[in-house]
Amino acid sequence: MNKNVNTWALPDGAIARLGRGGVRDIALSPDRKTLAVATYMGVWLYELPTMTPIHLWETERGMSCRLNFSPNGKWLAIGNFDETLKVWDVERQESITRIESSKVRFRSRLSRVVFSNDSQYIATSEPLIGVVHLWDAEIGEQIAEFQADLDITVRWQGGVPRPLCFSDDGQLLACPTPADSEGTADFITVWHVETGEQIASLRGHTARVYALNFSPCGKYLASGDLSGGTLREWDVTAGTQMRKFSYPEYRGITPTYSGSGSLLAAGAHQSTLTVWNVENDEKLNTFDSRGGVDVLRFLTEKSPSGGRLKSVLIFATEREIKVWDTDNPRAVASISREIDSPHFVAFLPNGQTLVSVDSPGITCWNVAEKRRQRSITHPHTEVRSVYISPTGNIRAINSLENTLHVWDVDTDETIATFAGHQEYVRTFAFAPAGEPFASGDTEGGLYIWDTQGKQTALLGHTRLIRSLAFDREGKRLVSGSTDGTARIWDVASGKEIATLPLAPFDQTLEVERYVGDAVQKQRKLRLQHERHARGDTVARPITMEAVAFSPCGSLIVGGMHNELRVWDATTYQLLMAILLPHECRQPFALTFSSCGQYFASGSWWYAGERAPIQLWEVATWKTIATLPGHPTDVQCLAFSPDNTLLASAGFDGTILFWDMTSYLTLNAY
Repeated sequence: MNKNVNTWALPDGAIARLGRGGVRDIALSPDRKTLAVATYMGVWLYELPTMTPIHLWETERGMSCRLNFSPNGKWLAIGNFDETLKVWDVERQESITRIESSKVRFRSRLSRVVFSNDSQYIATSEPLIGVVHLWDAEIGEQIAEFQADLDITVRWQGGVPRPLCFSDDGQLLACPTPADSEGTADFITVWHVETGEQIASLRGHTARVYALNFSPCGKYLASGDLSGGTLREWDVTAGTQMRKFSYPEYRGITPTYSGSGSLLAAGAHQSTLTVWNVENDEKLNTFDSRGGVDVLRFLTEKSPSGGRLKSVLIFATEREIKVWDTDNPRAVASISREIDSPHFVAFLPNGQTLVSVDSPGITCWNVAEKRRQRSITHPHTEVRSVYISPTGNIRAINSLENTLHVWDVDTDETIATFAGHQEYVRTFAFAPAGEPFASGDTEGGLYIWDTQGKQTALLGHTRLIRSLAFDREGKRLVSGSTDGTARIWDVASGKEIATLPLAPFDQTLEVERYVGDAVQKQRKLRLQHERHARGDTVARPITMEAVAFSPCGSLIVGGMHNELRVWDATTYQLLMAILLPHECRQPFALTFSSCGQYFASGSWWYAGERAPIQLWEVATWKTIATLPGHPTDVQCLAFSPDNTLLASAGFDGTILFWDMTSYLTLNAY
């Protein structure tokens, strides 16, 4: 591969990438020479200690979620959200084994992947049904299946994956399983690998088990859960709890054992990581991190004979990945994470800088060099929306609980504060002139406010506000809610001007208004006929998930679950509803080109390998091109001021640049 990692494994049509994907899992090779990072865009391999990227694998679909090196260092097992498990030969850099989705499920059941200590087997689990699978690592055949004593039906749940653990001699395998139907607490089952016998059912945890580790002798098992930093140690043979430790400030505790059998533990609290010798209740070391810890792993180095040596701690936060020796206060290796999951992108007026926003803060990028210029955070708050003035000045709305702050990014000055919402604030918008501001919450609360302290409540919505947009003059605001309405408001008075028609296709909306995908139109006609045949006249709510005014102010475009709708921005009459292909059916990222002649819509992932981006000619509303997009949801889009570039930000934790000169007629600008 070339040295410019911004161009590695790009989708067709993209010219560069910013960011390396949201981190899902990390693993360190046994020789401590390679760090593997599973991300939403694929698997990165870094050379240690320089943290130089050396490979990028599994990019066809992306969405890698679990990985682990074999103890002999020959293989890397990768579990993907498409519900496949692959084993890569590290030296040959190729996949040697693929276990299909019909045999293993990662997306819905969130299992970690673990090798036996002799590297012969891989274990995966389906904890919601209490099943653990054992696979031959080299050929991918299932060797055994173990079933826990599960007498309940557990609902689907996401969140933290449940761990798996082999004993050092490979004879025992432990896995947590839900103890109640809501999956709020776990019990731990231990099996004998050769006989398949269940030798222990360890009960006592009152929360989900976060991490497991056998003692070197295999007689004891340590488990940490998500309940106030609770750590328990069990006598496996007797099936009883020996000891319980509590670290209330820490949500999840990760245990390990030293070579001498001493119990160690690591936990994260805010921006601090701590390692203890549990036996002595002694803090061995404290490490500083930037941001909350997303992933935390212990790796215990083994001698050639299999004995345990020192422990290595690896972790990923919102802003960095670090590798530590637990007995050394300095990091062995570290790398910055440039971006997390961007939900806003925009170019500065000069077109030379791109601004992106994710939960930790704001990042400014050099467009020509495709590199980060600076990152800005505001202490203890989350950046929610950004305004860029014609001179390039940046303002941001930050939230802390239900209190909103507007601050000048360049001067770090707080401009305005607003605390009118009673519920969680979900949606924000700046007027084109920088103020007023609009904010909507989860119960339909909607306000317009400004730097002078004027606050106007817009009354009418009854449920979550999903979308907001001001017109080009800042005199009108359009809002979409899950209550099934979209409303136009007069900003000065706070009065409702009009309601946009949101009737579903198969009720009162005229069929001739629908254009676009013929397959989807036939499906709509069939559903309409079936509803009429059974006399179903009950109106179903429909939500405008995204909305945009055209630059000239003549059009309003809304993104719905299955379609785009276009309204006249003066009469508020529906001009057309555009049915989209199946894979583009959730167009929740919308933007116009600066000239207003073109429009881009990005979809959330629904089916297929990627979430596509569609380019439209506004005069005809014909599709110009469909770009392959991101491995998962496209969250926002922005044209450069001269419309030669399109930036797309994905939930995968990357921003892609697309060359528009091949698609748009730019000589008119």
